[in-house]
Amino acid sequence: MLIMPMPHACPHCGRTNMIDATVSGNTYASDLWTDGKIHGGMAPDFDPPWCCAWCDRSFRQTAAVRLSSLPAEPEDARTASPATAEDLESELEHAAELPPGEEKYLRIRLWWMDNDLLRERESIGCSIGACVLALAGLAFAVRYGSWVWIVIAAVISLGLLASALGDSRDAWQSRAFRRALGGSDGPHAARLQALLPLLDPEEEGERLLRAEALRALGRFEEVDAMLAAPVSEDATRWRDTILAAAREGDRTVRVVPRPPIEPDRGRKS
Repeated sequence: MLIMPMPHACPHCGRTNMIDATVSGNTYASDLWTDGKIHGGMAPDFDPPWCCAWCDRSFRQTAAVRLSSLPAEPEDARTASPATAEDLESELEHAAELPPGEEKYLRIRLWWMDNDLLRERESIGCSIGACVLALAGLAFAVRYGSWVWIVIAAVISLGLLASALGDSRDAWQSRAFRRALGGSDGPHAARLQALLPLLDPEEEGERLLRAEALRALGRFEEVDAMLAAPVSEDATRWRDTILAAAREGDRTVRVVPRPPIEPDRGRKS
C-alpha cells in the first residue's frame, strides 16, 4: 500500500490540509466483514474521514478538492488528522446542511469504528510470551553481555511490553463493547437505529448492510425477511454469514469466509 501526503482543500472552509492519501493498495490477506468493511492486510481506504486542521469540521476524502500545488506560504497548509468517532458525531449535528449521501457515509463509518473494537487482533498471549522472552534476554545480557547488547535487549523488551499492554487494553475495550451490545438504549444501538432508514433495501449492498444492522440490534426475525430475496453470486457468502449469525442469536460482527482457491487446471503436474 502506497500512502503519500497531498494537499486538499477542506470542503467546509476551503483552507489547505495535508492528507496522507492512499494512492495504491490491494486486498491481499484482507477480509470482508459482515458490516461491509474490508479490513486487514494491505486493504486500501481511498475515502477515509478527516478532521480539518483549520475549522475542525469532518469531511470525507473524496469530498475534498485535491490541489495541484502547495500555498505560497508554508504556514497556510496544515496537516489534517484522521477523524474520530467524536468528530463524526459532531459533524452529524450539521446533517441538515450535508450533501446527499453524506449522513449515510458518516453513520456507516461510525458503525465501523464501533466494530473495530471486535475485529481480530494480535494474540495477547503471544505478545506477553515474547515480552517474557525479551526480558529473559535482557537479564542474560546484563549478566554476561556487553553494554551494547544490554541496550539492544532493553529496547526490544520495552517495545514488546508496550505491544502487550496495548493488546490488553484492546481486549478490555472489546469485552466492554460486547457487554454494551446487550443494551438497546446505548450509543451503539442509537447509531444503528439512525442508520437504518438511510439504507435502501432495493440496492443489494445496502440491503445486506440493513440486515446486518438489524442483526446487531437483535432483531433476528427481521433479518430473515430482509434477506429472503435472492442475491448475486458474489454476495452469497456475505448473506449466508449474516443469516447464520442471526439464527444463532449472535449480534457481533463476523468475518465473511473467503471463497475456496480454485486449482490451476492449466498447469501441468
